[in-house]
Amino acid sequence: MDDEILEQETADTQELLDSGYDELDKYGNWLGTHTGTDNRTLERYSYVLEALIDYLANYPKTDFRSMTEYDLSWFCYFYFIRLGTPDSAMHDVLLPALSSFVTWMKFEYEWLSPSWLGSLIADETMYNRRLASYRLLETMSESDWTEAFDLWCNELNDYLDSRCMLIPSEIGNGITWGNTMGWREKALYDHCARRWQHEREVRLNAGAGYEEIRQSLLNSYTSWLETPQERLDMASPREVIMLERMDNDTTEDDEEDD
Repeated sequence: MDDEILEQETADTQELLDSGYDELDKYGNWLGTHTGTDNRTLERYSYVLEALIDYLANYPKTDFRSMTEYDLSWFCYFYFIRLGTPDSAMHDVLLPALSSFVTWMKFEYEWLSPSWLGSLIADETMYNRRLASYRLLETMSESDWTEAFDLWCNELNDYLDSRCMLIPSEIGNGITWGNTMGWREKALYDHCARRWQHEREVRLNAGAGYEEIRQSLLNSYTSWLETPQERLDMASPREVIMLERMDNDTTEDDEEDD
């Protein structure tokens, strides 16, 4: 599993973008030829899916076939809603665009989509509530907006955590992942997050319930933090993080003395 995650971490962003755009062109041709979709709808669907391709390539470093439930949940319920669009109707066609693209993927490649994907696309209530709440923020004063936006973010975090999609904030002994991370800590955090999502999907596909999944993931997470790794020169991830923080503190102190 770690080899698969490492391969994802080293994926070339431009290659992911090029491949995604090629598929989007094929999809657009299919949509116009086989479904009789009007040009305006085609433009909106293409805009939505291009935004998804860009997001997947630049952030989780993956493509539509390999994205996790967390990847798409974050895109739908946070990233895309906050994305400025030339037409507000773009936000309204997100779920239909995703559904249409899945239909094409099955038609073109006989693709077997993960079970969570259909459920997420079908959950119009969750998406429409998130979208309506965010649009309401735009009518608020700056002081009211800040508090309401925090609540909006916390609502999503609660949803993700209820489905075991959030990794723990603590790395041991009351110490948490940093708000500002050094490059080693950031690389380890990204690796840990991908590892968590992969393990979650394996357990979910095996039929485990969320509470069972949560305990299993917590055990694996703790073991990962504490276990020395060859690629870390036989240090554990926690040790690497703490050493980097000590080095950064020393560097900052030296700069202040100068």
